[in-house]
Amino acid sequence: MNAFVLALLMLTLRAKVYGVPSAPAPLAWFEPRSIIPCADKGGGYLVVGRYVYDPSNPFSDQGDIFMLRLDTSLNVLWLKTVGSSPSREVGLQAIQLTEADSGYFVCGASLSGGTVHPIYIRTNPQGDVLWSREYPSFWISERPTLMSREPGTSNVVIAGARNIGFQWYAALLWLDMTTGNPIVEHDYAAPNVHLLGVSIARAPQSGEIYMSGVYSDNVYQNSVFLARFTRTGEPTWAIACTTTLFLDPVSIRALNDSTFYVLVNRGSVPSDAQIWKFRNSTPLWYQGFLSFTGNEAYLFSNGNLIVCGNGPDQMRHAWIALGPVGGFAWSCYYADFYSVNTEYAMCESPQGVLTSVGASNSVGIGDLDCSVIQIPANNGHYPGCIIPAGFSTSSPEYAWINLGLTDLSSPYPYTALTLQSVQIAPQVDSLCRSLYEETQETGRPPRPSVQALCSSEGIVFLSAEDTDIAIYRPNGALAYRGELKCGRQTITLGQGVYLWRAGGCAGKAVVR
Repeated sequence: MNAFVLALLMLTLRAKVYGVPSAPAPLAWFEPRSIIPCADKGGGYLVVGRYVYDPSNPFSDQGDIFMLRLDTSLNVLWLKTVGSSPSREVGLQAIQLTEADSGYFVCGASLSGGTVHPIYIRTNPQGDVLWSREYPSFWISERPTLMSREPGTSNVVIAGARNIGFQWYAALLWLDMTTGNPIVEHDYAAPNVHLLGVSIARAPQSGEIYMSGVYSDNVYQNSVFLARFTRTGEPTWAIACTTTLFLDPVSIRALNDSTFYVLVNRGSVPSDAQIWKFRNSTPLWYQGFLSFTGNEAYLFSNGNLIVCGNGPDQMRHAWIALGPVGGFAWSCYYADFYSVNTEYAMCESPQGVLTSVGASNSVGIGDLDCSVIQIPANNGHYPGCIIPAGFSTSSPEYAWINLGLTDLSSPYPYTALTLQSVQIAPQVDSLCRSLYEETQETGRPPRPSVQALCSSEGIVFLSAEDTDIAIYRPNGALAYRGELKCGRQTITLGQGVYLWRAGGCAGKAVVR
């Protein structure tokens, strides 16, 4: 068996920029957002995300959608970028239409203008754009769980929001994936509150729709609402969480017995992830995880709910598996040799293997690279992975109120959008492969030249050389600049989150 099928494969994707912008960038920024298994004869996976051609400014609104097709052994088959001019798009989620017609329906977000709104792309099996549509006034989140296919049809439903009369309405939009034409839109309002639909899931048998989203009123800002709808969009119940804590709804997954799971993050980054389990509108249990930020929850065929994200120091690929009644089934994180590691999304292979996609900061090779990792979903064990006793947990409790939703159905036109795909020649990172092989031989990853430890006084650096160092606050303000001596050195800083770069390494540190 290929050693990478059950282990780590990093892909550094370098690209020469064709067309616009005219100035090619020596390094690229690849930020994957979701991964799906492909049902055609060849099998494999499709990864979609955001490609930034100027990594010196990755947090601007520039960028293209990228589509990366892998075979079953995670070898690259093709890589395409899709964008307009100027390009301000990000790929979020994809659906393969049918096994016979193995083209793709890709949902992305346009970052142009004041409202993040959806764009939809239909491609052939090779990733070439057949048509594209844009819905300028329909707000969507940048989550990889914002749409769900309607079983037995070519229709898809997308969660989002509309601003109607200075009030935000949660919304569900039905589209035909073969044409991109809208079928119906439902907008849901509650008195004197703002609702933003973020993530949806369908019950596998009944087709009922569950939604999680952001709830705000004059008292509670950035809390969570949950709602259930019939398969055609009529609301059956809706509840809102009455807490003054900042809660960020991330993902929702539904079962057949009127139960569902909700993944939320509490507080700003670095945040603490929480899993809630409900039956209808009644909470069954809550489980919190300290020093772990969740990005997606996924229900596997073995009964486990697996959450991927960042932990334990917000800079490691990490996974937590829960059993049906809560509690740890297993947890692990990869002690990577790169300084920034984020797990964005995952899926299940036909063989029941967890296939997870994330991003790694490989200094000197690419500013942000796409990484695909496969591990057994029943225990999480694979070489180079650390199995902790368990992430620290908490047991939050919340109060809920009922929301009376008013359902509006209004037609909104789409706008034609001209997008084109460009073939890019990817390159598998040979340095990463050699580092991976070294990890296999020694049982631990190689040590970076600069490491950071946190203390109450500041940040303790362990450096293998004399080098320059710069430390920034999250808003980009410079907190410290100087020379780092070989050995151990403490830099005194006040409480807060800091980003640092030194000796070809970079990372994040928290002073408490």
